[in-house]
Amino acid sequence: MCCEMNDLFTQLYSGDKQPYGPCRFLQSTWMSQKELAGYAQQDAHEFFISALNNIHAGCEGHKLSNCDLFYQEATKQLSIKRIPPVLSIQLKRFEHGTSTSKIETKIRFPIELDLTPYTTSKKRSSDNIYTLFAVVNHQGKVDTGHYTMFAKHRNEWFKFDDHNVAAAYQKDVLDSKAYMCFYIQKSLKYMYPDGDNLDLFRFE
Repeated sequence: MCCEMNDLFTQLYSGDKQPYGPCRFLQSTWMSQKELAGYAQQDAHEFFISALNNIHAGCEGHKLSNCDLFYQEATKQLSIKRIPPVLSIQLKRFEHGTSTSKIETKIRFPIELDLTPYTTSKKRSSDNIYTLFAVVNHQGKVDTGHYTMFAKHRNEWFKFDDHNVAAAYQKDVLDSKAYMCFYIQKSLKYMYPDGDNLDLFRFE
């Protein structure tokens, strides 16, 4: 049965445009399942289950749980090969399924972020150190709401609410339910167009 199934798929993907009749496949089914033999109308699902059972019967089973060649502990992850000068992180605040809802879970985020563990090289460098400089928040529901923002300027935090700007504390920023977080490299190098000068800007 397995050989006939293999031949069927070989013919199907061969590119040959000539008609193909799976007579031998049908014959092998009739030989293994006598109740399906003949030219009477049969249930398609019953035939499908019968064909699967016959194919599986011809397959030798293996337990791979204790075999190192097939069973290995693995970790799936993403790493950053080239870090950007400005890092934008968007949190999943909206969930779409049979219904749409907003996720109100409070997320803790740091003022200073070291990307070294998340880089491909894992080499420590001052370039991997980022500092938080802006946070966007959303109040309301999925289809309605209002956006506000915290931004840092000269070591002081400010809250932006439309045209209203007010001083804020770092605690207010960290206590907010962030929707987007913006980080900038603590040591930002800038090369002039002529390539002769290199300036180093530090953000605290």
